[in-house]
Amino acid sequence: MFSNYLKIALRSLMRRKGYSLLNIGGLALGLACCLLILKYITFETSFDAFHDKSGRTYRVVMTEYGDDQILRSAQTYAPLAPIMTEDLPDIESVVRILPWSVTVKTPANELFQEPSFFFADSLFFQMFSFEFVSGNDADALKSPYSLVLTRSAGFSERDLRLARRS
Repeated sequence: MFSNYLKIALRSLMRRKGYSLLNIGGLALGLACCLLILKYITFETSFDAFHDKSGRTYRVVMTEYGDDQILRSAQTYAPLAPIMTEDLPDIESVVRILPWSVTVKTPANELFQEPSFFFADSLFFQMFSFEFVSGNDADALKSPYSLVLTRSAGFSERDLRLARRS
């Protein structure tokens, strides 16, 4: 039965080649566009989805127009945060994050370059939810010169114990 339907479909396709090519091409193009749009939407909604408040978190992007180019970056001017909280009543809180590359000295007096260092406001852990191995998010970044280390920073448990004593 199925082979009969297949023969009829092939005969119809061969009889009207232009019409069949147009229909199959349109179907393929429509499916490809739908898949690309779905992939784009999935990509755009996947950022920082593991945070508790991810649905209420927004990123400010600055657009600069220059000679024959447009530059978009997430780095804005530091005074923008207090201005936004004053002028826009719907904003609950603002956190500024500044990526930087620093030289770190370990308790064993070894120096190494840390390319993934970030300066952040004290409200960072109230806005973003990260799991703490030691300590808690309520006390982190409250005092000046405070620091939060990740496991991937390369410090051993011994280095962390020495750093806590000093």
